[in-house]
Amino acid sequence: MSSIDVDRLQTEWLSDCVEQFRCIGPACEESCCGNWQITLDEPTLVVLRGLHDPAVEDALATHVRQFPVDGAGVQRTRTQIGWIELNQDGSCPFLNTEQWCSLQANHGESAMPLGCRVYPRVHHRIDGRMHSALSLSCPEAARQVLATGATPDGKSGASEGYPESADVLAKTAARLPLTATRTQIFWPLLRVHQALVRDRSQTMAARMLCLGQLAQMLDAQPDGNAAAALRGFCLKVVERAGRNQTLCGIDAEEVAAEPLEFLLAAMDSALGFAGSNQRFRALTAKVLRGLQYQPGCDLRSVCQRIRTDKLEPVLAAHPHWMENLLCNELLRRLYPLDLANEDGSDGSKKKNTAMDAFARLSLEWAWVRLYLIGFSGDSSLELMQAADCVQSVTRAVFSRTNEFGRLCQAWREQMLRVPLVRLLSL
Repeated sequence: MSSIDVDRLQTEWLSDCVEQFRCIGPACEESCCGNWQITLDEPTLVVLRGLHDPAVEDALATHVRQFPVDGAGVQRTRTQIGWIELNQDGSCPFLNTEQWCSLQANHGESAMPLGCRVYPRVHHRIDGRMHSALSLSCPEAARQVLATGATPDGKSGASEGYPESADVLAKTAARLPLTATRTQIFWPLLRVHQALVRDRSQTMAARMLCLGQLAQMLDAQPDGNAAAALRGFCLKVVERAGRNQTLCGIDAEEVAAEPLEFLLAAMDSALGFAGSNQRFRALTAKVLRGLQYQPGCDLRSVCQRIRTDKLEPVLAAHPHWMENLLCNELLRRLYPLDLANEDGSDGSKKKNTAMDAFARLSLEWAWVRLYLIGFSGDSSLELMQAADCVQSVTRAVFSRTNEFGRLCQAWREQMLRVPLVRLLSL
């Protein structure tokens, strides 16, 4: 990927998160060492077979399953030749009695499958330099990302060090070339998105609306000239800021019915495909209890009251929670390129639009917001509880490529029928 702007975003805080992350092993509330597919790569399999460890050889013989060479589904590659079949209790056969990886403990990190060595880190090499984020399906990673930016008293000190969004957008517009694709101006795009997410003069709903408007402008450029679309957007926002108007000219004050109806149906679907994930099921039950949910109830008014009276005061003291979540996702998925969503619903490859990427990002945001609202209605909300909501939903729902992809497509279709200001009213 090339970038015509050599300036780098303020991604150092994410690099710090990645560097500081340490697995907490047996203390983890939802270990990655079980209850989902552990992929095996060919180099690791070669290493494991060369250890001449009877325990390892026995596990390889009874628990390793290889993908068929020409089979449907997962494409077999050197980094994905098969998977480790779990024990009946859902745990990895290489997990020892102390709940640590026996491969790492007995033979070092090089004996672990590639995915286990890397997770929850996500690395991208951009312009010859490695940039990293974290998968929030890991409890400790979710806490690490959400907590970053807090002062010793737990409050946010985060607007310090982040320039005003209007200044960022004005400088970005001045430096853009006449023509360029989204890939070519990835860094300017990401800089603008981060600046908008960090702009605390606007509600979070208004910031999300701005991101949606930018996605629409990128897709509306007939020749795919992302530079022209980004320049036009930046100048438009700078002009509005000069007149002391909101970023996007629209603000969401009331909770609308459409996102609640969609999310309730999506939650029901997720409870089905999440299967035996008891952590997610318990969290969802708590959220519904906090929302005082009953069939036929006026969920909209309850949701709006809890949001105003309970959630917003907490987020006002900890604005970095949702900002950090979004900024981590922007870099983790190379937004708005959205490489994680490149398969069509029929299994074919499709060219993603910026609005496809925004649909995924905004659905994640709306889902987390609803869970935070529901949790606030049932219990006090602190960092640990906010991270629990983010992590559990990420692992049970957002990380499931096929199932969540279908929900994203349905959300995208909803965007064609319902104004964004209503869908993003949470």
